[in-house]
Amino acid sequence: MPYIIKAKCPNCKKEAKGKDQVEELFGWRKIKGKKTIPQSYCRECRRKRVKKKK
Repeated sequence: MPYIIKAKCPNCKKEAKGKDQVEELFGWRKIKGKKTIPQSYCRECRRKRVKKKK
């Protein structure tokens, strides 16, 4: 059974399935320089959060 990469934003509930969609909507983060996982929040929600802080 193949492993499916997916992500769901806890803020807006946006979902992505597959490498390409995760890359486009969420982006990636490296854990201890070895493992790469999807970002928790989608790009849009992260962008909104940064604007609020300014």
